This record gives sequence, C-alpha cells and structure tokens, in this order.
Amino acid sequence: MKQDSLATATIAWELEPNQNASSVPVLNVDSTNPFEAHAHIVDITENAGKPKGYQGMNYRNAPRQTMENQTTHPDDQTIITSQPMPGENDSLATFPDGWAECVLTGYVKKQVLATPGFPRPIERTKEPMFCISSTPDRGLGMFAARPTKTGDLILDERPMMVAPVLADPRTIDFPENFNEDQILQAAIYEYEKTLGFCFRRMPKENQQAFMELSNCHQHDGSGTLFGIIRTNGYEVDGLKDINAQEPFGMYTGVWDKLSRLNHSCSPNVCRKWNTASFSMQIRAVRDIKEGEELTTAYCAILHPAAERQTDLAAYGFRCTCAACSDPSKSDVKREGFSRRPVLVSPFVGKGKAKGDWLDPALNMLSEMEEEGVQASLYYKATLYQLVMACVYMADKDKALVYGRKLVALSKARGESMDATFTSAKRLKKLTQWGLYRRQAGLQVYR
Repeated sequence: MKQDSLATATIAWELEPNQNASSVPVLNVDSTNPFEAHAHIVDITENAGKPKGYQGMNYRNAPRQTMENQTTHPDDQTIITSQPMPGENDSLATFPDGWAECVLTGYVKKQVLATPGFPRPIERTKEPMFCISSTPDRGLGMFAARPTKTGDLILDERPMMVAPVLADPRTIDFPENFNEDQILQAAIYEYEKTLGFCFRRMPKENQQAFMELSNCHQHDGSGTLFGIIRTNGYEVDGLKDINAQEPFGMYTGVWDKLSRLNHSCSPNVCRKWNTASFSMQIRAVRDIKEGEELTTAYCAILHPAAERQTDLAAYGFRCTCAACSDPSKSDVKREGFSRRPVLVSPFVGKGKAKGDWLDPALNMLSEMEEEGVQASLYYKATLYQLVMACVYMADKDKALVYGRKLVALSKARGESMDATFTSAKRLKKLTQWGLYRRQAGLQVYR
C-alpha cells in the first residue's frame, strides 16, 4: 500500500492575530460528480478516521505568527503561508489576482520568494476566452467562448490552495505497536487538521468554491479537504522540496476555475505552472471552435487504452472518448508515435534529392492530428524534424508553414522557441540550409 499522508511534525502557523481555529464548515453542496477529477491518485486505507488508541500529536498551545515574507524558517519546517502576500486589509475585490493559502516547507517558501520577478501579475486576456457550463454527462465543464488559435491564452489563474501531494509519515512519532494501516490513518488524520488551518485562512468566496468541488474519496478515509485535493489537484511542478523523492516532496494545487476542466485522451489545452506569477496557465494546443469543450489529460495519453482506463478508474469514471472506444486501432497508432523514428538520413546520389524523404514525417504528423495528441512531446518533436528537413531541402515555404506551427505549439506548452523558425531570412542563414541539395550537387538558392 502506498503511503498517502502529509508530514505535520513541525509546524509554524502564520495566522492573523484574531483568527480562530474553529472547525471546517460543512456547506450544503453536491459533491457527488466524479468527472471533474485530476488529482494525484494513490491507494488509501479502507478504515476511515482516527485509529483506535491514537491520542494525536502535541501541537504548540498557541500558533506562532510569522511574517509572510520571512525566510528564516528551517528547510524542513512545515509552515502555513499566504502567497503572494496580500495586504492586511485586502480581499479578492481589492487583490483581484488572488493568492493561495499554502502548506510549504521552509525550503520551498525560500525558493518561491527568491524566484526572479515574484510576484509577477497574472496574464489576462482581452476578452473572456471560456465559460463554465453543464455537460450532458460529466457535470460542469469549461467551454471555448470564441474561436481560439493554437498558443492562445485561455486562462491564467492562481490556486486557492497549495499543499504537498503526500507526506512522509516517518516524520511523525506513532505508537510502536501501530501497523502500516494505522500509521496511514493517523497521518491522514493529522494532515486533515493541517489542511483545516489552511482552509480557514481562505477568503469566504474561495472556501465556498473549494467545498463545491467534487470529492470522489468520501468513503476511503481521506477526510473532506484531503479528498477534494486528491480529486481536483494539479501538480505544481515548479515546487519541490530539497532532496525530494517522488512522490514525497512534491506539491499539488487546487484551483477555482481550472478545476472544472474535464479529461480527454485527446486534450485540446496544455497546462503550465509559473512560480514567478504563482499561477497556472492553460493555452490551446490546437485550434478550438467556439462552444467546444476545453479538456486536459489526467493520464499519459500515449499509454494503451487499458492502462489509461486503470489510471482513470481512481477518479470514478470510465473514459468513452474515440481513442478509448476503438483501442485496437488507436493503441497501435499511439504506440508508434513514441517508438519509430520519424526521419532517417537518406542516401543521396549525385544529382538526386528526393522530396518523398519527408513523407514519413508528414504521415506521422497527420496521424497525430487525427488522434488529437498535439499535447504530446512527440508531436512537437515531429514538427521540429519537419522544419529542419525542409531547411535541408531549402524548401522555404514548407519550412515556414511548419515553423509557425512549431512556434505556436511551443507557446501553448509554455516553452520559448527561437523566432528563426518564422523568418525566411533567418532560416536561410542556418548552416543546414540546403545541405541535402548540396550533397546531391544541386544548386541552392538563398
């Protein structure tokens, strides 16, 4: 059984002077929809609640207040902090970019505050790019409010909460006679208390939004807050503890709007975390029509359908997308995308430079687009090889076509790409320009 818990042994609470520690409010919301799920799913105990005989940890009698920008915490100390730091009297109305209530180690907090440009404002679109509405069979979802091009920003949003994916129960002193299941129960029990402190620091609007999210872990001992995090969390891949060993030392976040993204094995958006703005962006990974549902992937999209269904079962649903409905064909294609080489350097005879050298890459690109796997790294690799092959062939027009697609895709993935790939003048200055034709003894035009 995997250990799914949070280290809460040493905690410095960053609470407001008059903030109390009342219990987490129970809101009258429907949290039975299992389709808005995208957390780190791991095995959990079947025995819910505090284990028999466990007296709980001895926390300090009074929470210790510290400054939000303080960086003198020990690296392994767990703290609760607001990031980016709002003003003393700020609300979501006066601090519209928002902030996250976080459970971080001292090491991670120092890394966040030392990030160049932190806290950078979030990026906003000129017009609303999405709306949230009901789907026929998957609860709420996000939909494109207007036609969207590859690379276009759809939303840049700060999380409501950030916390470790898992915790190391070895940092907590449990009774010596506890077995593995009891240790897990106790660790989850302590984690839920920690999350309760974090939750109560949220603005009331965020508390409401958080509790309205789905929870498909209501009967496995997770606890209300941990269950919602497990169901809705996205990995915050820019935060990692010192000497982290996955999954320990990794972090997850829960968002208000981004949590409404449903899954597809052929997603049309990419997610990208940015520590400088302490936010996550989603951008279109291919052109999207107005009214089309925006989707992301909760699992590895090139894995076989059976493996994907196993991964998705933990979220409480079975995927019925086109790739999962006909896996006999889709699995073969998707496996091939990551296994066979796209282009192999051809033999070039004197006076010959065959254009059909590009056909394997062109065919693969077409198959990838039919499968809707533009979010895969292999799609980007195929585009890159096509651009460079066209450069070798001194084919300016095709090099620019695929170069522009490559730059837009890189933007969607949150990656930078040299402007060379969209400039004919710069492409012709590459040392590889016309190399294929030169090897054949043919004239190369610049």
